[in-house]
Amino acid sequence: SRTLDECYFQPVSSCNYDDVLHHGQALPYNRSNHTNLRANVSDAPVIQITQWAEMGDSHDVSNALTGDIKQMLQQSPIPQEWWFYWWRCQAAGYIVRPNPRTLAAIDRARERSFSQADRRTLESESWVSVYVRRGDKAKESSEMLKDPKPFLDRATQIIRDNPGTVAPRIFLATEDVGVHSYFLANASVPVFAANVTRYNEDTGYSPMDHARRIGPDVEFINALMSLEITMTGDAFVFAMMSNWGRLINEMRSTVQCKANSDFFDPEQPNALAAQTMGHGLTPTSSGLGI
Repeated sequence: SRTLDECYFQPVSSCNYDDVLHHGQALPYNRSNHTNLRANVSDAPVIQITQWAEMGDSHDVSNALTGDIKQMLQQSPIPQEWWFYWWRCQAAGYIVRPNPRTLAAIDRARERSFSQADRRTLESESWVSVYVRRGDKAKESSEMLKDPKPFLDRATQIIRDNPGTVAPRIFLATEDVGVHSYFLANASVPVFAANVTRYNEDTGYSPMDHARRIGPDVEFINALMSLEITMTGDAFVFAMMSNWGRLINEMRSTVQCKANSDFFDPEQPNALAAQTMGHGLTPTSSGLGI
């Protein structure tokens, strides 16, 4: 089998299974806890993993950070209670490093999904990036806004309030057919969106069935292509309630050095968490880039 980083990303570490065993981080195999495995592996060692939640306060990374990194943070303008978010952003920026094969696949996806004129615009101009997570996710959380209007309204307001820094255009990233249709029908500025097959809950099959129909690898590459374009915007509208929204936030704050760009979360308009990486935390400006 192959891991995710072997398929799509650069290796997270040079450490391998044998390295772990050599340092004694293995436990005897307990077949009673793994009855679904074949009997001929009953003597195989099992790597013991300690969950982060079992190491104390999950939002306190001060004990895990040492040396130069901790010294930089202590001398930075970042409050200690925000170190966790800084660390999350740095970790995401390190893990999500597409390998050459994936980068080539993303380039091919761009050629298929955008016209030549649109590709030129998205390579050289500015826009507001909007990500709206709906589809099946709206069923999981009653707190999620079902209406895409607040996202479009805020993007339009950002454009209106920043005529000198943000061009009047929107890049929309969404897997929801209804959201895509709403933006195209109601936006007062050009809306750019990838020409890909999106999940439509009216079809009666699940999102997993949708991925199988178009190909899981196609869905994954489309998502990475969307992420690459979204994080390069000049202003951002998305919900931190979505894990993908958090990833956009982490990537634009680190890889793109746009932590200080305008950002609004329509689902948490007054929440500190929605603004955490949005004020004064640009890695390059504080000397914290890794």
